[in-house]
Amino acid sequence: MIFWQLFSIFFRIGLFTFGGGYAMVPLIQREMTSHQWLSPQQFGDILAISQITPGPLAINTATYVGFVIAGVAGSAAATIGVMLPSLILILTLTHWLDRVWHHPLTRMTFHGLRPTVVALLASATWFFAQASLIRPLAQDWLEQLKMAPLNLVSPIAIGLFALTIVLQVRFKLNPILVILLCGLVTILVLPIWPGWA
Repeated sequence: MIFWQLFSIFFRIGLFTFGGGYAMVPLIQREMTSHQWLSPQQFGDILAISQITPGPLAINTATYVGFVIAGVAGSAAATIGVMLPSLILILTLTHWLDRVWHHPLTRMTFHGLRPTVVALLASATWFFAQASLIRPLAQDWLEQLKMAPLNLVSPIAIGLFALTIVLQVRFKLNPILVILLCGLVTILVLPIWPGWA
């Protein structure tokens, strides 16, 4: 049954992923594409919506993915599945974590988890960069890369990427304003240059 599958997949992801929503992205993407429920492009769109919607990324992503796959009931199954492990662990750990927080073994464990979280975040970044900056590749993408490498990238997407970095790093602009500005640029450019994506 699809609802049980969604619940169990998101429960496993919620149970074994450290580092928050961004660390879950590669795991969610792998599960969705391996079951052939979503294409990488569809997942990239869902991820973009999840990022601009208020709330935690993991819960938003699970909610949207569940809805796309199995409607409202699928949305509920995926959302409960991804939230339940954290709820159970937090309720269990808060009872005794204060007592062991300064123990050397606890500190070593968290020290070892940090690079893993960075790798998961890098993996999510790489997936999203491919889905956002590179055009869908044909079967002969190696030949395309040799003959016309610039045809593989979306110039407007690269421009929006660079603009976002400048606005965030140099001017420290509010992320909400950056999202709105990039959305406005897309709305203005898309009718003029429909093949930019």
